[in-house]
Amino acid sequence: MKNRIREMREKQGFTQQQLADIFDGRGINVSKDALSKYENNLRNPSELKWQQMANYFGVSTDFLKGKGIRKTEIVDKLIEDIHKRYFDFHNKINFDNGQLRQYVTEYLMYTGQAMVPLSFYPNGGPYKLNPTIKEFWKGCFKQLIEDQDFLSSLEGIQDDKQFQMRILIKLMPIVEKLRSESDIGKFLIQNNQNNQDIVDVIMSKQLSESEEEHNQRIVTALKKQIDFLTEYYNKYKDL
Repeated sequence: MKNRIREMREKQGFTQQQLADIFDGRGINVSKDALSKYENNLRNPSELKWQQMANYFGVSTDFLKGKGIRKTEIVDKLIEDIHKRYFDFHNKINFDNGQLRQYVTEYLMYTGQAMVPLSFYPNGGPYKLNPTIKEFWKGCFKQLIEDQDFLSSLEGIQDDKQFQMRILIKLMPIVEKLRSESDIGKFLIQNNQNNQDIVDVIMSKQLSESEEEHNQRIVTALKKQIDFLTEYYNKYKDL
């Protein structure tokens, strides 16, 4: 496994000699020759030196040792996980992170691309990631892929669930903004609220009110939802 010592050194713009001098000034006994051998996996540092160097770079020892996803692998992994999660339902596979699929699906819906992924598989599954749909996902989630700070935050992650949770956390505010701005999003929000109001009214008969009064409140809540749905029906029926 290739470590990240060279990567971290070059990121700071130091030569091996310059970094060795900095280490020496901090009481880290790593010479230029030793640093060269470390970087080329010709020698392994002691655990103490790993910890000292990791502390200097401000990273974990696991990260410095090269564990976890590498920067060059992040975009492919991100696309692979988005694809896998989107098709969870169609593959009838149960994964823990159902929320990620929900937000990916909503994102596609609010951006007018809800049916596009399935169009790449006219004959149905298996829904394997192929170069064509891979390019679609890249274009679709360009906002994530071009965010260098976000991509950097994924580097070194070893756990799939943690990786997917980072994607979810990044995607949630994007989707919620689209939800609040799009017509279909506004419809879903109001529709859910109206349905909840109906349930609340049905379940909240007051001791002081008669059966007739309670029924009237239910009718009022139902009428509000019917009027709301009628408004949207009339709006879209001729489109």
